[in-house]
Amino acid sequence: MLSENTQQTVIAAKVSAELHHVQEITRSLSISSKNLRVLAKRIGQNAAGLAVLATFYDECSRETISIADYVTKMTVNTASQAVNEWRISLYEQKLEEACKNISPEQVPNTVKRHLEEKPRREQENKDLINRFNRDLHDLLIDMQKNIRSIAVIAVNSKIEAPRTGEHSPILLDMAESVEIMIRKILNHIDTSLKYISDTNTKAFR
Repeated sequence: MLSENTQQTVIAAKVSAELHHVQEITRSLSISSKNLRVLAKRIGQNAAGLAVLATFYDECSRETISIADYVTKMTVNTASQAVNEWRISLYEQKLEEACKNISPEQVPNTVKRHLEEKPRREQENKDLINRFNRDLHDLLIDMQKNIRSIAVIAVNSKIEAPRTGEHSPILLDMAESVEIMIRKILNHIDTSLKYISDTNTKAFR
């Protein structure tokens, strides 16, 4: 159990680090959506389509930030729990070593019961780790879908931009900037998913 808990702590820390970058970039995306909405309002009727896109754009950004916040809390809690399980494992190892040096009748009943429960606790810990990885994978996929929705909006923004006349270059630059941020975010999400996938692969060997 020592290696599994240590591994889970490392994975949680790595995913948390990747999502920290996701949060920072997505907040910039949210600001871009607000800027787009302000610009669309200033342009008027010719940018009506952009105003609708900007609203959807902002909703997707906020949803992504919310998911990232939740996942970060999950990883922190799981890392903390994994460290606690690691400490319990060390404690049990010392108990087992101590019990080897005395006769069975001298072992306190509370210690016997604790050690007898060890297999059950280990299985529960494994189940917890597996459930965490599944939940984390699903949340990252949801985040990935939100970001890909924003990518579609960026493409549509490029289509709408020529209708805004003199403001077209600004909107095109904004859309290209968004696409760059989207690629960075997707890269961080893909890296997080790879960490989980590698962990699951090792678990089934």
